[in-house]
Amino acid sequence: MALVTLAEVKTHLGVKSSTHDAQLASFITSAEANIYNWVRRTSFESATYTEYPQGLNSKWLRLREMPVTSITSVAIDSERTFASSATLATTEYSLINGGLYRVTGTWPGVVQRRSGLLGASVQPSNGIIKVVYVAGYATVPEDIKYCVKQAVARTIAVKGGGALKSESLDGYTYTLDSEAGRGDALGEEVRKILNKYKRVTV
Repeated sequence: MALVTLAEVKTHLGVKSSTHDAQLASFITSAEANIYNWVRRTSFESATYTEYPQGLNSKWLRLREMPVTSITSVAIDSERTFASSATLATTEYSLINGGLYRVTGTWPGVVQRRSGLLGASVQPSNGIIKVVYVAGYATVPEDIKYCVKQAVARTIAVKGGGALKSESLDGYTYTLDSEAGRGDALGEEVRKILNKYKRVTV
């Protein structure tokens, strides 16, 4: 889904004319692409995901997408066919803060014993756990919309000769954002806001 509308960006920028609508639309597309790249996501929209997370014989299993709003099914199958008999009962796990807590036992990993080692090591479960779940937002959070608008404003400022970082009134002084010259499309403020939306990498 589009994160902001052209009208929302124009209001943010104080633009009333439609002369540069096409250019602004391209800036919005670019800003959204940069934001998705930063947060390592392809969408903020609520959708159903199928994931094969890696178990490590621990009680917790972290899912990549967020926020997780519901779990459709969880299955464990060493043969990876995932017949209905492999589906866990909902009483066997609990969704807590975007992660799955195994109520009964642990999420299996692969235990390996190698000659020369004193003990066994646990390796990732390699696709024997399957989770189908719903994650994302029904509506775009306002701070994400703000980030898109600010990224567009930054693009315009840079193309106009430099992004203004700060200014003062007495004896008027100003400072240009040095990050703009290094190809930073988002800026520090926007990146800080977006950090909480970064997809978990596992």
